Amino acid sequence: MKKESVRSMVVPNGELFADVTRLLEAGHRVTINCKGVSMLPVIRGGRDQVVLEKKGEYGVGDIVLFSIGDRYILHRIVSTDGRVAVTRGDGNFRGTEACRVQDIHGKAVEILRAGRRRKDPDSFCAKAFLKVWDFLLPVRRWILAVYRRLPWNRWIIEANKDVKKDVNN
Repeated sequence: MKKESVRSMVVPNGELFADVTRLLEAGHRVTINCKGVSMLPVIRGGRDQVVLEKKGEYGVGDIVLFSIGDRYILHRIVSTDGRVAVTRGDGNFRGTEACRVQDIHGKAVEILRAGRRRKDPDSFCAKAFLKVWDFLLPVRRWILAVYRRLPWNRWIIEANKDVKKDVNN
């Protein structure tokens, strides 16, 4: 069997997410590669992908793609009043972003681990983990510090370098 090479192309975020948003509005499911460490340990940047879908309503606990100005962010809703949603990355121990509900473009309906294993973010296990993770918010900083320094997580340091380069460019 002949092996095909896979080509990759770098597209500016503005162009990429304009297309993602358009596809979601048209009712399509969209799979995006994740970047960064703000959703650790649930989503690993550089390894995991997220399948997004446009939903009518979004609630607390949903992982959503939203925009603030020209920035697109994938974080979890921690509170909402129906007009404004407050979000925080699972890997963040403080700091939140607030966005209008109309600026939410889609909800994560699947997480693909290394492109293979599918995880349902609305499953019983995912919700149970979220309850424990929320309870651990006061000590999350130290848990994440240890997690990031484990020998098999060296990729986190590299992912952080790549994200910092992108932000500075």
